[in-house]
Amino acid sequence: MDEKGVDSIMNILVESRIRLVIADDHEVVREGISAILSHQPDMRVVGMASTGPDAVSLCGRREPDVALLDLHMPQTDGVETIKQIGDVSPQTRIVVVTVYDGDEYVRRAIKAGAISYVLKSAPREDLLLAVRKAHLGLRHLSGGVVDGLAATRGEPVLTPREREVMELIAEGLSNHDVAVALNVTLRTAKAHATSIFRKLVVTDRTQALRVALRRGIVRWM
Repeated sequence: MDEKGVDSIMNILVESRIRLVIADDHEVVREGISAILSHQPDMRVVGMASTGPDAVSLCGRREPDVALLDLHMPQTDGVETIKQIGDVSPQTRIVVVTVYDGDEYVRRAIKAGAISYVLKSAPREDLLLAVRKAHLGLRHLSGGVVDGLAATRGEPVLTPREREVMELIAEGLSNHDVAVALNVTLRTAKAHATSIFRKLVVTDRTQALRVALRRGIVRWM
């Protein structure tokens, strides 16, 4: 085979690699993930972003095969970022790479359009497998994520309104303040709180906040 033929094959191999975008607000994490992926013969990093809007814009311009996205970045909620990437680059498969293992984080991310969910504490092999499976349209969840989902399977899920009330409780608002904030009666606010406590199997606000934080229903402000 002549030199031109070799060059043509090399160009085909380069172009066939999985094109990746990495979005994380921590530079060290971005660079670390990029170093791992760039060393793979079937992967190519085509861009990196540090905020939600930048990630959406970058995916819209580069249309990567797979985007690796932290769940919490500046300016835009991670779930909303997932939805927006799906709008501007529908063919991009999204792999969430995060420290948050709560079952509600996972469910909301998957519902928003993420295909896979990987913990930052997972081995690099887990990350590489998630990327390759995502490129093929296959879901992948880290072992710890699977365990968390299994542990809460069958537990009652908070409604959107109850989640909103729980977020206000997490901010320290009383039932009266919750009622004012949501423009509902005090009786309604109390009923929501009672339903939340029942679903989370707790008896007071402190316990409710602890469980809600662990599961990802709310997060530290």
